[in-house]
Amino acid sequence: MVSRDITERDRAEKENFRLAIQLQRTGDSGNLGLMAATIANELGPLLDAVRDKVRFAADAARQLQPLLRASKEMLAAATSNKLTPELLARATAADRATDVDYLAAEVPNALAECHAKIERIRRAGTRERDLLVIHAAAQIQRVAGLQLPCRVRK
Repeated sequence: MVSRDITERDRAEKENFRLAIQLQRTGDSGNLGLMAATIANELGPLLDAVRDKVRFAADAARQLQPLLRASKEMLAAATSNKLTPELLARATAADRATDVDYLAAEVPNALAECHAKIERIRRAGTRERDLLVIHAAAQIQRVAGLQLPCRVRK
């Protein structure tokens, strides 16, 4: 038996329906400003979260650099039988200054969250673009007095 969580898809469909109803109710060019504000309100927090997660991953990489350099020097020194107490002390200090276990666990999580948020941004952008097309079609219909069918793509 295979099951799939469709919660996000259901939420997106309900949001599409809500925005389409809102679009039909307002129906004037002032609606474009409202739609732009809606897009900004929806995408802004997602973009902020992506920026924060990427910044975290970049900070983690910077934190790991001294430890990686010290480990590389220590390996080279050990291989050539030139390991000194100073080098060992420097590597030990770099290790103590870096929470490797935390970073090893959290960086992949942060990147996975980035991926999920970017996918939500992509889906929201597609939905908003569809609504703008519907709005433009509604304006053309109103001006031309036409009755053309308009549907939101799923």
